[in-house]
Amino acid sequence: MITSPPYNVSKDYDKNLSLKEYLEFLNKFFFESYRVLVKGLVLILQI
Repeated sequence: MITSPPYNVSKDYDKNLSLKEYLEFLNKFFFESYRVLVKGLVLILQI
């Protein structure tokens, strides 16, 4: 899986998250990405 992280970029449709909220959001993002990956595959994060 190749993806870019969810960014907190202040778009009209985004919530302006605090740093703590954003890190919690990323934690959920990584947990769910790991959960759905097929064993032996990798997550490549484009930063």
